[in-house]
Amino acid sequence: FQTSVRIGDYGANSLLKGGNNPKLTLIPKDAKIGEGDAVYSVSSDYPFGMAVGSARNMRLSPDQFFSEADLETVYNPNDFQSVFIDTEYNARQ
Repeated sequence: FQTSVRIGDYGANSLLKGGNNPKLTLIPKDAKIGEGDAVYSVSSDYPFGMAVGSARNMRLSPDQFFSEADLETVYNPNDFQSVFIDTEYNARQ
């Protein structure tokens, strides 16, 4: 999956690409972010401002036009035994 996120106190835009090793991509090279900065949701598909983890291992993207980072989550997805999906989230807004 992919979703829009922001990173750090200045709210640098990024695209979170999920999977076994979630990655933050398309971060502007001049963004003022650092190791351990909070990452939060800005997509209308999720609660606005929901914390999703922190940025780790900052580096330039292979094309050198953007920065990218790994997403460190506060949970291990392999530990989940069940998941609750709120299908009425948008209806309550």
